[in-house]
Amino acid sequence: MERIWAGPFGEHRFEVRQTPGRLDLFMLVPPGQEVLGYPILGLFQAVRDLFLASVSKWLRSPEVEILRIAFGANILHKVADRESGYDVMAQYLPLSGLDARRMQDFNMQVNIQRDLHSNPSIKINRVIRYSVIQRRGYYITNPAQALEEFNVRLDFDVSNGQESTGFLNANSLVDLLKEMSTVVDEVANGGFK
Repeated sequence: MERIWAGPFGEHRFEVRQTPGRLDLFMLVPPGQEVLGYPILGLFQAVRDLFLASVSKWLRSPEVEILRIAFGANILHKVADRESGYDVMAQYLPLSGLDARRMQDFNMQVNIQRDLHSNPSIKINRVIRYSVIQRRGYYITNPAQALEEFNVRLDFDVSNGQESTGFLNANSLVDLLKEMSTVVDEVANGGFK
């Protein structure tokens, strides 16, 4: 059985979802404030810092026992058209031969493990999905106006591996989550390494 607690959080909405053995914390846009069908929270670094500040107090609680922790984000990089999107995507990926003029519907998901810098005994998974999307919407005016936008979409799910055993050190949870969030910054700003 899923339980949900939600409420306003500044100009955003904060939601806690609990299912047996799992607790998810989300920062969302208020209902009805999507842009072309997507929830746009703002610039990644500012939203990330606000989210981390809000969950840090809770994570420092001595009652918290956590086996796995993850940080996820969806980032949109606005581009002029589909071909430009594939040109940008090629900069993120260590692949040669991406032909932006002939490609359509290319998407890729990859999971690359690496050691956690702050604790090399912990491996983190970096699951990243790459795609180019076309978003469309309409303003209801007379006559109706169509809107169209192309984006490179990067979806991140960064977590400690399932092979982790035992509870994570409660004193290091905030630092662990912060380091996971920097993985998103590293890839979004410098490509895949």
